[in-house]
Amino acid sequence: MNLSVAKLLQEVEFGNHQKYDNLLIVPLKFMAEGKVDYICLDDALASKSIEITEVSEGGSVPELYLKNNSDKNILLLDGEELVGAKQNRILNTTILLSVGVSTKIPVSCVEAGRWQYENRNFSGSNRMSPSSLKFKKSRSVSQTLMYSMGSSFRSDQGEVWDEVQNLASVNFVNSKSNAMSDIFESKDKDINSYLDNFSNNEGQNGLAAFINGKIVGIEFISQASVFAKIYPKLVRGYAMDAISFNEEYKIENPNEICQKFIADISNIESNCFKSINLGEDCRFVTPTIAGSALVYEEEEVVHFTGLQKFVEDNPTDERKDSYIRRSRSRFDH
Repeated sequence: MNLSVAKLLQEVEFGNHQKYDNLLIVPLKFMAEGKVDYICLDDALASKSIEITEVSEGGSVPELYLKNNSDKNILLLDGEELVGAKQNRILNTTILLSVGVSTKIPVSCVEAGRWQYENRNFSGSNRMSPSSLKFKKSRSVSQTLMYSMGSSFRSDQGEVWDEVQNLASVNFVNSKSNAMSDIFESKDKDINSYLDNFSNNEGQNGLAAFINGKIVGIEFISQASVFAKIYPKLVRGYAMDAISFNEEYKIENPNEICQKFIADISNIESNCFKSINLGEDCRFVTPTIAGSALVYEEEEVVHFTGLQKFVEDNPTDERKDSYIRRSRSRFDH
């Protein structure tokens, strides 16, 4: 593992876990000091200091165009959704966009059935991609980076579309444009029930999420103030998976499980590539674990996400039917 990331993972405090139904979250406080300054995507959009458009009039599915008009760096997170223009997209990797920079960025489509303008610019959303989708996308982006020797951050777009369709299927959502946003909106009341039962602690800059008793993700953002703003998005993403794949479970000692997961990640070999703009993009992947870290000036970890596979790549019909029955029995209105 990259030395800066390994050091980050060694120094972490665990807060009192919070739980609602089958989602459990452990607040984390990483001891690393965040020195680089930035604002989050939502703040940049609210102040109209970032432009996000198609790369041309005709557009390109795996790319968008960004321009930072702010006087601060802007942090855009892997898995954040951008809504509008010719189709909704999610970011393929975390990007720290420096002041005044204009660049193309790698994205994946999460709205397969639309390719026409709703408006010229993109807006943000209040959600993050579910971890089941982020895991698969992170895995494929890491593979592309290896094969291309760092020249491409493209995902397996077909796999992304398949995962969105799988989420729609288990949640009984029929979207005209096969949009991930329609799935979230159909479960908005249920997701808010989860969100109401979790709260960000003062000084918290990370979390570990468990679904059905299994750890599925760890998140870290170097500025606690920015993490607090992103926190509801992260919870919504994990809540979507919790709703979609609900199972009976038992869990003991989540902190110990979290510590073991961190140790497992620390022992994975990582590969670092030049990021889209500032810093290095350090990737790690195994058959069951995938993630990345954005490392600034070779020493400060700005963002880290580690994900564990908890949904089969190709669930059996029996397994999928089980998820559907549970979803129907618990969230049928």
